[in-house]
Amino acid sequence: MQTKQQYVETAQELVTELKKIAAGKKHTIETTLDPKMLAQGRIRPSKDSKMSTITRQEFNDGMALAIKNAKENGPKVCRDLPSNPKAALSVNYTPSQGNHAGQTFCAVIWGLKSTEYLLGRQARGARGANYFATIEAAVKNGTAFFVQIVVDGKIVDVVDEEGTPRPSATEAQAVNVGARQIFANENNLTFKAARNWYNDDINGKGTKAELKSKVVGTYQSGNAPQDRPLVENMTSQQIIKMAKTNGAPTEIARSAPTATLWLFRKNLVV
Repeated sequence: MQTKQQYVETAQELVTELKKIAAGKKHTIETTLDPKMLAQGRIRPSKDSKMSTITRQEFNDGMALAIKNAKENGPKVCRDLPSNPKAALSVNYTPSQGNHAGQTFCAVIWGLKSTEYLLGRQARGARGANYFATIEAAVKNGTAFFVQIVVDGKIVDVVDEEGTPRPSATEAQAVNVGARQIFANENNLTFKAARNWYNDDINGKGTKAELKSKVVGTYQSGNAPQDRPLVENMTSQQIIKMAKTNGAPTEIARSAPTATLWLFRKNLVV
């Protein structure tokens, strides 16, 4: 994930290309801009500077949104940015403080850095929410996958802080969970702190594949027996009481939603 400072430096490198496109008249444009990002009003290069083809209308629409975002989130100089892309890209801004004090940037780019960072964070949040939602659904449906690794010569489940096997929505996700736990064990880290287990740039080329190769295997939970309580027929008070009775921590049993998820993960309800 880029910082705001890294973003503005990378995006500034595209200004010459942006000005050239804005000054041109061709209906079809070859560009190193990322078309998907441009459609969101985000100025980013495509991966590996790969060339893409966009229309003049797509460029104008993307720049219009980018200028709008810069006006809303940028410094005072951005408030009066012209709507015409060619004119807007000619407006510069020189910050007086911070890491880039005294350097001159395109005002549109500088104004976009906060919006760009926010949009990226929202996208990551949405992906994260969807990831956990699919896990919860898999646990509820009895289709979740669990993973096993070797610890001190014994085959064990990868568990969370409560000692409950960590569920995954797919077998591939389960293998990743196992690899991350192995990396945590090998480096004396918590599972949370081992979030960069997959990054070969940090851990050395081939680390990701090596960690996955150490995973013993996975298994699926199977459908929960139908004689277990049906959550949709229980009141919030009954759910909380059941969680407490079965040993749920105080912070878990404090509300029905958290208690419900805990009961599902324990396979105590359906």
